[in-house]
Amino acid sequence: MSDLLKYILNFLASAGDILDNIQDVYYLTAIPLAFYIFLLIRKMLRKNWIKNRKVMLPIKLVLLIPFWLLFAHFIVRFAAPEFENLVTPYDSSQTVIIENTDSVAQKFILLGRKYKSDSWAPVYPNSFSWNKSAIYKVVPHDIVKLDVRSGMRDIDIIAIAKLTGTSYPKDKFAGRAFSVPSVPIKVYTHQFSSNSPLDKPAVKINKQALLALLCLTAIFGLLYHSLSTRGKLYFTIPIYSLYAIFGIASAYLIFQISTTLWYLLL
Repeated sequence: MSDLLKYILNFLASAGDILDNIQDVYYLTAIPLAFYIFLLIRKMLRKNWIKNRKVMLPIKLVLLIPFWLLFAHFIVRFAAPEFENLVTPYDSSQTVIIENTDSVAQKFILLGRKYKSDSWAPVYPNSFSWNKSAIYKVVPHDIVKLDVRSGMRDIDIIAIAKLTGTSYPKDKFAGRAFSVPSVPIKVYTHQFSSNSPLDKPAVKINKQALLALLCLTAIFGLLYHSLSTRGKLYFTIPIYSLYAIFGIASAYLIFQISTTLWYLLL
């Protein structure tokens, strides 16, 4: 690996750690979201509320460029964990296997404790998967096998909890916890009951809220830019194709992320 590539990866890893640590201010994403809504209303109503381009251009640069950089940073790392693994290699990978021994489908959520802390958050596989929810459905007499990140950069305890209803805060908790990394963890659905030996942990949803807001803002932004893009066919066709791809991907991620948020917040 060249020195330049190592420098770029180290910079991305450092920047990622800083951004991950300030996820408590995810609500700031509402500012570019509100601005894109303003721009859309302004365009559709054909109201030139801010006529001075010297004022509008700096506002766009200050608000929108940082937004798309944040979108690329968080969404790409979330959607393609292989990129995340390249930027911030994990210490170890933990295999989790859930086998459904019941005659009906069961759902589970995976939660991880950040290394040596009291902070719990949803856990996702460390390789690409179409399922971008932390909730996993296991059909009768089948298994779900997941590999997740563990170690000092990630988690040291993983909790596997069976969904007993539709609301994490209200439902009886049925979960088991394991220290990781360890040998592959395998659990069976009949091992879970409402009399759980594990206390229900408080789960942080900051990252999921941030991802959902980023995707929602991207949809409004892509809609605005699609209405503003003009040019020859050889230019507009590939541009509109990119708009469509990113728009569909953002909508899909919102749907997937919302299933986790809905269960954890309801």
